[in-house]
Amino acid sequence: MRKFKIAILTESISSNSGARAPVEIAKNLANLGHQIEIFAYNFQPQKSTIADLKSKKVEIHLLKKPRNPVFARLLPNKEIAQTLKDQNFDFVLLAAFLPFLFSAKLARRKVIKIYMGTQFGAYLENKLPNQNINILDRIANLTVDAFIYLSELISAHLSNQTVAISHYCAEEMERLYRRKVNDVIYLGGNHFPAKFPQYNQELGTRNQKQFHLLSVSRITPYKGFHILIEVLKSLKTNKRVTLTIAGKKEKSNYFRYLKKIAPKNVLFVTNPSDKQLVNLFQTCNLYLSADRYLFFGFPIVEAAFFAKPTLALNYAAAREIIDRNKTGFLFKNQLEMGNKLKKLIKNPGEIKIAGQKAWQKANKFFTWEKVGHQYDLFLNKIYKNKK
Repeated sequence: MRKFKIAILTESISSNSGARAPVEIAKNLANLGHQIEIFAYNFQPQKSTIADLKSKKVEIHLLKKPRNPVFARLLPNKEIAQTLKDQNFDFVLLAAFLPFLFSAKLARRKVIKIYMGTQFGAYLENKLPNQNINILDRIANLTVDAFIYLSELISAHLSNQTVAISHYCAEEMERLYRRKVNDVIYLGGNHFPAKFPQYNQELGTRNQKQFHLLSVSRITPYKGFHILIEVLKSLKTNKRVTLTIAGKKEKSNYFRYLKKIAPKNVLFVTNPSDKQLVNLFQTCNLYLSADRYLFFGFPIVEAAFFAKPTLALNYAAAREIIDRNKTGFLFKNQLEMGNKLKKLIKNPGEIKIAGQKAWQKANKFFTWEKVGHQYDLFLNKIYKNKK
């Protein structure tokens, strides 16, 4: 297989949420012998992530982000454009917004866009679930949505190739932007440091009097944590059931709202480290998700690598990541989820079997090593077709 010089454009160098994807892709392509350079804004970069990239011989370019929000969202970055123009990159992978794309186009480089889905309703994320939405809110939300749509439309059609992170995202891109993706390559989930013990299928199931539920993500309304709290409240069982919500406080007003409605058996862990997350995954019995924009679902796959099955509302790509009633369980609403949860609490054997199947599926489809090899094949295919 031919080895390439590849530029990866991303918003930040971080292991948080979706920012982890381009970092892991960079590391695994570097492991395969490709020459990788990553470009990102110098906004709270994680030292451990930078050190990990450098250990893989990935060159890092940290850029100053414009203070003006309009410039930051629209204008190309001269430093990126000049570097891409001066150096002979074979490919540019885009996991960032329009300024990075415009920079690559100014340098006359061909761009491969990694499409991770379009999240609408961003303005309404500032509202609480119990708040009324007035006409001004709807107008403001529609305005923001229009900008999001136009940005993604431009990005989809200016990119030379596109890769979707799920078949749902591929369908969405064609439906919304009339652009067929060139390939679907899932993301991975086996990214926690090797020094942390993983894949212990017994931890979290030994104490039969306690039952631990877990949900991990940025704390913002579309993640549906308030729905999960209501599911927990509806439970009637002799076991002590706890729900741990772990993630970054993306919306402080929503976090305060959750704390207000949560009973004592709901625990919160804010800004968890990888070590804390490993412990939470190890000691939970089940993972829960009510994510409305589940374009892939990092935490679901992470849980699977610890042999923990997921109960999820059936949004977006959930049916791809979870094999219904095999590696996890999918539901139309919180009532269905609550009823199934009651049954599972009484039947730990079913949980263990589903967890083992989830672990098998994760190792077959969702390793970063597999992701790296798929991108390697994809890039070589494009190269051969150009000749």
